[in-house]
Amino acid sequence: MSFFLGIDLGASALKLSLIDAQAAQIGACSVAITTQSPAPGYAEQDPAHWRNALQTALAQLRATMPDTLDNLRGIAFTGGAHIAVLCDAHDAPLRPAIMWNDQRASAEAQILQAAPEVLETAGNLPNPTWTLPQLCWLAQHEPENLARVARIYFAKDWLRAQLTGDHCTDAGEVTGAMLGNIRTGQWSEHLLARAGIDPSAMPTPVSPFQEVGTTGTKAVAFQLPARVPVFQGSIDTTLEWLCCGPPAAGHTSIKLASAGVVSHTTQALAPQPPVSIYPHVTDTLYYHAAGMNNCAGALDWFAHVFAPTHSLDEIAAMAASVAPGADGVLFHPYLLGERAPHWNTDLAASFTGLTRATTRAHLARAVFEGVGHAFAQIWQSMSITTGTDISTSTLLGGGTNSAFWCQMIADMLGVHMQLPERTDAAYGAALLSAYAGGSFETLADAAHAGYQCRAEFSPDKQTHAWYADAQKLYDVAFDRFHRGHDATN
Repeated sequence: MSFFLGIDLGASALKLSLIDAQAAQIGACSVAITTQSPAPGYAEQDPAHWRNALQTALAQLRATMPDTLDNLRGIAFTGGAHIAVLCDAHDAPLRPAIMWNDQRASAEAQILQAAPEVLETAGNLPNPTWTLPQLCWLAQHEPENLARVARIYFAKDWLRAQLTGDHCTDAGEVTGAMLGNIRTGQWSEHLLARAGIDPSAMPTPVSPFQEVGTTGTKAVAFQLPARVPVFQGSIDTTLEWLCCGPPAAGHTSIKLASAGVVSHTTQALAPQPPVSIYPHVTDTLYYHAAGMNNCAGALDWFAHVFAPTHSLDEIAAMAASVAPGADGVLFHPYLLGERAPHWNTDLAASFTGLTRATTRAHLARAVFEGVGHAFAQIWQSMSITTGTDISTSTLLGGGTNSAFWCQMIADMLGVHMQLPERTDAAYGAALLSAYAGGSFETLADAAHAGYQCRAEFSPDKQTHAWYADAQKLYDVAFDRFHRGHDATN
């Protein structure tokens, strides 16, 4: 038997998915990863912790199925986009990696927005989450670190290099870094010059399906067999499309993960800023994506502050015990500024409508609904921007384990939702590995073999109408709170 491994470096956990040559998942595990916030608006992670998490996860998998790992025939990596790892001449990280939801580079992003050639080349509108503004921030605040940069990796690529020693990346990272030409998939000397980076420091862009190395001499440290082919892979949102069945134009997905993302596939390279556009894993397609900084992350925050001993299922049950609308309690999930559709690093989270009768269950319901309202704003904005009118979407991400939340999203958006059996990027990476390793003739065959619908959620018309009215209250509360907040700053 042949087996294939997908490795996803997520914002809150590193996940493994082990599949056989027919795309059946036979093993999986995850190890938590912690984000540090050394200052308001900052989000950083230590790359050494990623390596430790990978060793821990592989040890867990080895303990449960040692013979299976010995028959591994391919590995592919995925992870969050545009998380740069700055390394010195010895390939040692110079500082913690700045995460995709970090907000410190707001001023630099505004300066870049005033340079039309940036949008023309990169295809996307600068905001603090992209690597280019973050490097511009480092040039101002940590010039000594930037001066020592010999190599730049991106998070999943740095972790993969711990096995292979390669220095490669894919077009998804080239686009996400905002340091490349979206039409060629290659680095832009002009944009690199703006960041103060020598082109020689950048990884070589290759196909997601290209073998970039093998486990080689470093296999022992990770309890892996030697000489297993390792394929480039791509960013998480790109590989999650493989969980949705064979790629095709017109597909839409909604991701309930640490971040929330609405994505829509298209055949045209047609930037629609501020909605982002990325190359698809299939060469003939692209996809638009619009994300919020805190989706399941808002629930993690609620659990940490209000229900530290409760699981997501228990918090969902708590929220379900309260009627829609949470008796007037509203939550705006802007715990770390916000991307779509507001693109405002200064937004702050808020509860409104609290009374003496408010309980923890009301707050839980309000957090679920607050994320749903934020999704509705993104959905409406993206539909207008891209000119799409979608009646069916696929649900992805760890938040889909809550049927309560899936139904709420369907009701709030008024869209029929399909939930695949596998919804995470690690499984998508495993499918890519199986295709690249020769188990499937085409990528579409691999995606078809891996797809099975687990559940469907149809919007209730009456509930959708109720939430549409509630959305107006959410928007009014947003305007009142943030108009007053902005006036005091």
